[in-house]
Amino acid sequence: MKTVVVQIGNSDHNLRQADWARFVHRVAEIIGEHAKTIHFFGGPENWAKWQKVGWVFDGGESGLGYLKNQLAETRKNFLQESAAVTVGETDFV
Repeated sequence: MKTVVVQIGNSDHNLRQADWARFVHRVAEIIGEHAKTIHFFGGPENWAKWQKVGWVFDGGESGLGYLKNQLAETRKNFLQESAAVTVGETDFV
């Protein structure tokens, strides 16, 4: 099982608050389709200068390409330049 981190942001301020909320909701739906277990969702304080959020979850390797494609399509639909996906192994120590 792979540990996956997805990060999105609105640091270019292209999205109004309502559009940002829709973007976060859509990404959450995509992650929900792929995640075995979501361990974390969160972001900075509401008053922070930049809007961003991240998810940490367990996901299978076989769906990673599809996940990345869905995220890329969604970020383009919301006029965002990038989204980040980090995939790795978690070591319990």
